[in-house]
Formats: sequence, C-alpha cells, structure tokens
Amino acid sequence: MKSFQKYVRHVGRLPEILTAARTFDPFLPVTLDYLDAKPTSFPLETGLPNGLSVRLTEREDGKILWHIFVRRCDVVSGAESVILDLGANVGFFASMPLPMLPGRASSALSPCHPHFSV
Repeated sequence: MKSFQKYVRHVGRLPEILTAARTFDPFLPVTLDYLDAKPTSFPLETGLPNGLSVRLTEREDGKILWHIFVRRCDVVSGAESVILDLGANVGFFASMPLPMLPGRASSALSPCHPHFSV
C-alpha cells in the first residue's frame, strides 16, 4: 500500500512526466529518481531530443537536467547570439539551445576542477 501511495502522490505532475517521456531516452530511471519514487544507480546515460547523450553521475545532475529540459526553467528567447553558462557543472544548459538556434555560439565554464576535462 505504501508503495502505491508513493506513486499516487505524483498524479498532479503527469504533464511533467509526459514531457520527460518525450525528452529523455530512457526516461523512466531519470523520472523515478527525480520523483523520489525509486532510486537509480549512477552513472546513468540518457539521450536528449537534440541528439546529445549525457551521463548523469549523481542525483543532482538529474535534478538539473529535469529543470532545464522538462520544466524549461532556463528558456532562451532566440535573440541571443552567444550563450554563456557560467558555473556550468557539466554544461547541460549550454547544450540545450544550440540545435534550436543555428548560427549561435555557446560556452560552458565551470570553476570545479573535475569538470575541466568534460
């Protein structure tokens, strides 16, 4: 019963879940982990609609991915010629708009040493 209640509490988030289904490939591990319904093991590879494949190394990566690609919290208007993603972690935001904005440049900068090689 408790497991069933865990899933029912997310019924109001169905539009987000459907967006995730159209966005991530595979979408289920990312979605269940984001909703705290079922923890996933990391690293996790997932594909994006822009053709990129990303590797999630921790739960926080999934949260960031969800907010950018599902909730569209960082929408780019299209008038920008250069997109700077400062404090980029692994550059999810910088990678999102490029296929939708031909002729634009994007840079992702992270102050964290392990991300310099990405």
